[in-house]
Amino acid sequence: MPRADYAPEEISARGEAIYMEQIYPTLGESETGKHVSIEIESGDYEIDADQINAMLRIRERRPEGVYFGVRVGYWSPDGHPVAGYLGYRPL
Repeated sequence: MPRADYAPEEISARGEAIYMEQIYPTLGESETGKHVSIEIESGDYEIDADQINAMLRIRERRPEGVYFGVRVGYWSPDGHPVAGYLGYRPL
């Protein structure tokens, strides 16, 4: 199934919305500093202390996904979660 084409800004907006509305409210202090990898079309995600492990696990389940990642508890000066990476899985 071909994936939709997203501008980087749209990936960020969708990923941040999923994080803020669905994931962040469920996190506790023990997750601070961990990495969240989100597949933006399904809302599926993984949390891990290691950014690469989180990304590998979500890619395993959603190989054709569009991904966005944040670090829990870290915020940019404009109040957005700090993004660790975003984009499509390389073909």
